[in-house]
Amino acid sequence: MKGESIKLILTMLLVLALASCESKQLQEKDFDVIISNGILYDGLGNEPIKSDIGITGEYISQIGDLATFTSKQHI
Repeated sequence: MKGESIKLILTMLLVLALASCESKQLQEKDFDVIISNGILYDGLGNEPIKSDIGITGEYISQIGDLATFTSKQHI
């Protein structure tokens, strides 16, 4: 019984620690750059779509509706 209590307490502490890490991330900017309403071509000959693009560092991190996200620079 005592071992189960210790496991429960350790699990709760781990969850709290992870939750605090996530809240720090949310305070920072989600992306370095957001390009809004870009026209994207998939390279397969399909119709282009209008979408937002989130860039972090040198990489495209996310494509889609990014209206609720933040960035250092917005184009």
